Amino acid sequence: MNRYCFYPQYKPSKLDWLGGIPNQWATVALHYVGRLKSGESITALQFNEDGEYPVYGGNGFRGNYDRFTHDGDYVLIGRQGALCGNINIAKGKFFASEHAIVVNPDWVFDTNWMGYQLLTMNLNQYSVSAAQPGLSAEVIGRLKIAFPPLDEQQAIARFLDFKTSQIDALIAKKQTLLAKLAEKRTALISYTITKGLDPSVPMKDSGVAWLGEIPTHWKKMRIKHLLAAKKGAIKTGPFGSQLHSSEMMNSEVKVFNQKTVIEKNICSGENYVSLEKFEELKAFEVFKKDLLVTTRGTIGRCMEVPEHAERGILHPCLMRLQLDATQITNRFMEILIGDSGIVLEQLRLKSNATTIEVVYSDSLKEVFVPLPSLLEQKSITYFIDEKTVQLDQQKAKLEQVIDRLKEYRSALITNAVTGKIDVREWHE
Repeated sequence: MNRYCFYPQYKPSKLDWLGGIPNQWATVALHYVGRLKSGESITALQFNEDGEYPVYGGNGFRGNYDRFTHDGDYVLIGRQGALCGNINIAKGKFFASEHAIVVNPDWVFDTNWMGYQLLTMNLNQYSVSAAQPGLSAEVIGRLKIAFPPLDEQQAIARFLDFKTSQIDALIAKKQTLLAKLAEKRTALISYTITKGLDPSVPMKDSGVAWLGEIPTHWKKMRIKHLLAAKKGAIKTGPFGSQLHSSEMMNSEVKVFNQKTVIEKNICSGENYVSLEKFEELKAFEVFKKDLLVTTRGTIGRCMEVPEHAERGILHPCLMRLQLDATQITNRFMEILIGDSGIVLEQLRLKSNATTIEVVYSDSLKEVFVPLPSLLEQKSITYFIDEKTVQLDQQKAKLEQVIDRLKEYRSALITNAVTGKIDVREWHE
């Protein structure tokens, strides 16, 4: 069946968010059909790879253990932190951790249907305000749900299992295409910025493992030799002890932070300091045409400060670079640092680590980069910008499709579990 039917008769549910429900359905409080109880305490140190039973927490499977707390089919609700309101289904013998609320049936109901029902209710909105948000089993138990007869629950679950698996498969394919686009984008940038635009030019070994071969007429230079000949040409933001969060509230001078650079939006970010604090930290002032680099958390993102930028200073998690314009363009360096992977990979190799938590100016200055002529730099960056715009447009279209599929999935679940469509006669 291609079109969904409606139930022949509806009645008021007396719940504003639910509206009408099919005549034969009821509305009941969740605790009327199932007892809600948190799982038992367990730490990661207690997990046992050879344990016979899976451990489930707020985000599903966490490990194995030697004993179980439940045997059967159960709905689990994420109870704490970012996992509040997550819905999972556990089957067979398993151990439920304290991070999950287990729905123990008092009435017979279809477990998969109950999972879909709870999924539509956005349970994290009921988390209590605390240092770490959490759900109360008592609060959740008082919420009312639409409750169809068991055979209709099973029909709804069969329908949604099939339809959501189809949608999820489509989303997975689109996400695979997104990943391939990202790989293509990175490969295009890395190759072009190290090999140039003319594949026929002779090459030479750069002597730097991560750079490999570069055109014979190119140079390789350390970043420190490409900085402007002035004091403070490379400058890390102030220490945290010099600039506290409480000093960046509702004042006159902007603090350019990581959000500014990650979003590549000079207007982004809400941190400001007073004029007095600005004078105290004037050595960290940001100027037009500076390159800003993120140095903590999401590291290695880079952007040029545009002409229309307001007056501001560096956040402790940013670094400022001022380049020698007779040797290298800002855009070429911006791509080298932020998009090519060349700079971050050398920093990883130098630190003997697979991940880097902080980028230090002394380390960045020692990184080698390829250096064509200024004219060639401009040709390369123009080519990269043109190609990446095309790839980014493809990415945006794929992301729109994924968003629409997710919206359709969510709407389909909601319409089925609230009786807005009748799927009793549906078949594959």
